[in-house]
Amino acid sequence: STNPDSVKDDTVINSFGVKKTVFMDHLQSLFQKGMSWKNYGAWHLDHIVGLIRFNLTKESQKIVANHYSNIRPIWGTKNLKRKKK
Repeated sequence: STNPDSVKDDTVINSFGVKKTVFMDHLQSLFQKGMSWKNYGAWHLDHIVGLIRFNLTKESQKIVANHYSNIRPIWGTKNLKRKKK
């Protein structure tokens, strides 16, 4: 798992459309009981609207798909079950 402190602001802006602090605050506001930055890896980043719903060959669709508002923390076990469906 990646240490959130080691991720650069530019990486977060390019990936999710906002500064790292905004992205981290957004995720933290959605933490479920027991989630913390220390146990990242037990929980994953999840696309609320799945990537399969987007045409990822189009840059405009990639931007919408990966925008921070389409990302939430989800327990890894739940996320892996969702991927199997």
